[in-house]
Amino acid sequence: MKAAESLGYALVTHGVREDAELDSVFTAILDGRAEALVAITSPFTFRNRQRIIDFANRHRLPSAFDFRGFVENGGLVSYGPDNAAIVRRSVDHVDRVLRGARPGELPVELPTQFELAINVKTAKLLRLTVPRSMLIRADNVVE
Repeated sequence: MKAAESLGYALVTHGVREDAELDSVFTAILDGRAEALVAITSPFTFRNRQRIIDFANRHRLPSAFDFRGFVENGGLVSYGPDNAAIVRRSVDHVDRVLRGARPGELPVELPTQFELAINVKTAKLLRLTVPRSMLIRADNVVE
């Protein structure tokens, strides 16, 4: 939050636990005159991803996520761990356990590979121009 404030942005969070609360959160976002929407992936947000994306796009809110699947469903941009790389590392750990390694002795690993995804179609819908330099850096561009 301090980073956002240092850049002159007010970061407002909305906790949601049940589907029925989502409409009231959408109203609060609009009442607060939000200029963008950021959603962190959880079982709740993943299950409701299309509602969240449709809301953001309908109200012309640029949206950012930490999971590429949101961009594939119409979200604007995502930046987060490369889930395929995580699965590959997990398979290596399972293999080591099956070969006799003790799970408690295996190192805890953090993601080392991250991916940027951009939905150009959504950018056009929102009347945004994505800089070419950003498109070149993207790992996944949805046309």
